[in-house]
Amino acid sequence: MRNFTATVKEREVGQPCYVALELHGDVGLPRDKWVTLNLPEGTGLEEAKAVARMLNDAVESVRLD
Repeated sequence: MRNFTATVKEREVGQPCYVALELHGDVGLPRDKWVTLNLPEGTGLEEAKAVARMLNDAVESVRLD
């Protein structure tokens, strides 16, 4: 079962979106910390959604070792 959900988050106008991994269960990270994927400048909302969709569809789980 996947232990995260990748979600697109927006910043200020003109700033690239980012993808946050909302964790469902213990992956070795304190509960008050986030895993974020910062996308390159110029990345639009649709590209960020494609990244999140790919992660949600293709990655089984995440963990910190």
